[in-house]
Amino acid sequence: MLFSKKTLMLLCLAAACYFMLNYHFLFYGGRIELLEKSRMTFDYTFFNIAGKKPASILMVDDLRHDGIGRILVELGMLSEDRMLALVEKYDSQ
Repeated sequence: MLFSKKTLMLLCLAAACYFMLNYHFLFYGGRIELLEKSRMTFDYTFFNIAGKKPASILMVDDLRHDGIGRILVELGMLSEDRMLALVEKYDSQ
């Protein structure tokens, strides 16, 4: 019985790590938004967007390439036209 509890705990830990490798957890006030990552990494796994300017958030290549702009538009932090302009600006740099 002890072996199965340890195995179950290891499987749960492995599943949690795998989930964290594949998603960004974006904190905005009391909300948590999930954004799928384009590659498995722990970079920017937890990211607080509250109080940050949309331009500074979109400067982060990993988040921008994974589509954080859509979430910023959904949250009303910027318009779609402004988001597209910022994405184009930072992608060209």
